[in-house]
This record gives sequence, C-alpha cells and structure tokens, in this order.
Amino acid sequence: MSSTWIRTAALAVLAALLLCGAALGQTGEWNPVSTGPFNAWPAPLCAKGTLVVQPFLYFHTVQGIFDSDGQFLDLPEGGSKQLSIQQLFLQYGLTDRDELAALINYQQSCRSIEGGGSASSSGLADTALVYRRHFLREGRFLPEGSLFFQLKLPTGKYEGLNPGALGTDYMGTGSFDPSIGLNLTKKAKPFLLHADVIANFPLPCRIDGFETRYAPSLNYDFAAECFITEHSSILLELNGFTQGDMTVNGHALPWTGSQSLNLVAGVGAAGESIAVFIGRQRTLSGRNTDAVESWLCSFMLHF
Repeated sequence: MSSTWIRTAALAVLAALLLCGAALGQTGEWNPVSTGPFNAWPAPLCAKGTLVVQPFLYFHTVQGIFDSDGQFLDLPEGGSKQLSIQQLFLQYGLTDRDELAALINYQQSCRSIEGGGSASSSGLADTALVYRRHFLREGRFLPEGSLFFQLKLPTGKYEGLNPGALGTDYMGTGSFDPSIGLNLTKKAKPFLLHADVIANFPLPCRIDGFETRYAPSLNYDFAAECFITEHSSILLELNGFTQGDMTVNGHALPWTGSQSLNLVAGVGAAGESIAVFIGRQRTLSGRNTDAVESWLCSFMLHF
C-alpha cells in the first residue's frame, strides 16, 4: 500500500472518531484526569493562577530517509544518526479563558557516516512563546475550542556551521515564525478526542549572508485517549507536517520542501497535581525527511 493511502486511511479513521465524538459524546459528570496528547494541543486551558511545568524527553533514532518521491531508503552501511531533545513546557493561566505558554528546547545530536567519520553537538534549539484563548464551551454536539497564537524565536544555532560537525550543530532555522491555529477537544466516554491545525508563516531572514525565506508550513494532529480508569489512559496520536520549498536570494531550491506523518502510541497516568506519559513514535510516511523511531516521555506538575 502506498504512503499516500496509509496517510489518507489513518487520517480518515481519526477524523471519524472525532466526528462520532461530536455527535455522540457527553459532557455530563465524566471528567477524567488526562495527561493530554503528546504533540497535539488539547483545547482545555490550565486554570486561572495555575502554573503547569511539563518536561518532555524525546530520544530519536533515524532508521533511514524518505526521498523526494516518498520512497524509503536505508541509511548507508555504517551510518547512524541519533537525536535527544529535552523540552521544558511552561503554562500559566492568566484568566479562565486566557493562557500563556513557553517551550524551551535543548538538544544533543550524534551522527556517524560511512567510512568511520563521526561527530556530536549539543546546544539550545529554537524557543516558542504561545498565547491561547478559549472561545468555545463543549456541548452536546460541539467540541471545546481554543484559538492558538505562537511566535517561534531563532535561539538555536543556524549559521556559521562547522562542516566537520556533519550537520549535528544545526539547532534552529534562523527565522521568526508567527503561527495561528485551532485546538479542539471532545468527550466521548471512554475517549477524549483531540484535533488541531496550526499554520506557520516564517519571516524572511539572513543566513550566512544569503537572503533566505522558508515556505509557510502546516501542522495537523489527531489524538484519541482511551481511559482505562479515571486516572489512566492509552493514547493513539497522528502528527502531520507539510512545507513547501525554501527560497535563497529569490531563487526557489527544489526538493527543500518536506512532508511527514508520525504515529504515537503510549500510556499515561495522572493525578490532581502530577502526571506521567511514556510512549513510542514512528514516522509512517514522508518526503525529504528522516524516518525516525523514538522513545517519548513526559512529566506534568501543577502548582
């Protein structure tokens, strides 16, 4: 089966779940304590005056690449690539309808190539500031909804890269990226269903003396939490991304655009003030992107 059919079928299944939840879900007294989706954004905000601290840990191993035609290619013999990302996610409830958040990323990257060369680098990656506004209360047929506004800051290294580092010292894009999106969540006992779409609009930047512009990109996510108890759940999540070709000094660079679709599966347990999630992630399909298998872990603390 082609990657296009896999992507279409997977999205159709989760979209159907969300629609069923909207039609058949209940708001009632069922209020499970959720760890939330891993990469998607849930619509509920943190409570007014509450600070949420959530470290995320990503351990990626690159298995190969998807080329410009979407075909999977193994890494050359003797080649390997690993990436570890530690993310600190902070949320604060300004009011019952307004929330501020920040995502701070630190990464370590290791790579070896055919012939025995190897390199590793570590450093601060790009940072994001987020404002969310709750606008839709969940009802019998309606999901809960929040508006999403983000500004990505180019805090990661993006120019003056060392050729001997084999690309491991690339930590960011170099552009300021404003984003706007929509986050939705619907109860359909025993499921919590989440969907979001976020459009990103990178601003022009200058990298190593070249006028550079990244194409707009789109993130789209679907997630379903199935609750075993009021405090424990199984998560299935799809994360999609697509972006066009970049331009340098006004000239488009073919094959610099990319697409990817990732699947996350894991388990979570949550209390009133602490939550933990552990899971696995795999790239199902893509174009001009790495094929990655990952371990994921997060902890959530409420203050």
